[in-house]
Amino acid sequence: MTTSTTNPTPASEFSVTHQGASLWRRLIALVYDSFLLGALTMAYGAVVTIVLLVIQGDTTAGEYRPMITTHWGNALFLVGLIVTLAGFYVFFWCRGGQTAGMRAWRLQVVKREALPETLPPSFKQSTLRALLAPLSLLIAGAGYWWQFFDEHSDCLHDRWSDTRVILTPPRKKKRHR
Repeated sequence: MTTSTTNPTPASEFSVTHQGASLWRRLIALVYDSFLLGALTMAYGAVVTIVLLVIQGDTTAGEYRPMITTHWGNALFLVGLIVTLAGFYVFFWCRGGQTAGMRAWRLQVVKREALPETLPPSFKQSTLRALLAPLSLLIAGAGYWWQFFDEHSDCLHDRWSDTRVILTPPRKKKRHR
C-alpha cells in the first residue's frame, strides 16, 4: 500500500503561516511596549530639561516651577513627544516589522501587497500606521474591534495603511550542550 503526500497549496499555506494576529496578542504586545515607551518618555523629558537648562539656565530659583511656561512651548513639547513615540514604532516596523513586545508575542507587521512574503512595511506605511493606530482606540476601541468583522482579522489601521499583523511561527530553541 502506498501513501501519497500532498503538498499544501499556496492558499492553504497562506492561511496557516500568515494567520492574522488575535486582539489579545496585540493588546499584550502593547502592554510590553508600554514599558519601553515609558522609558523613552523619561529620556525625552530628560533631554528637553537639559536643553532648556543650557538655553535659559535655571529659572526656578530653587522652587518648583515649570520650565516651560508658554502655550507654544507646551504644544511644541507635546508634538515632540508624539513624534518620539511614533518614531519608536516607525523605526522598528521599518527595520523588521516587530517591536520588542511584538517579538515576544510572535507578531509581525508586514506589507499586505507582499504576501505571502513577509516584507516589513515601508517608511510611509509605518508612519501612516503609527498615526492611525491611536485613532483606532477612539470611540471605545472601534478600530480594534473591527478585527472581529474582517475576514483576515485586520484592524482598521491595518487596512488604512495597507499592512497586516501576522502571527509568526515559534522560534526554535537552541540546544545547550
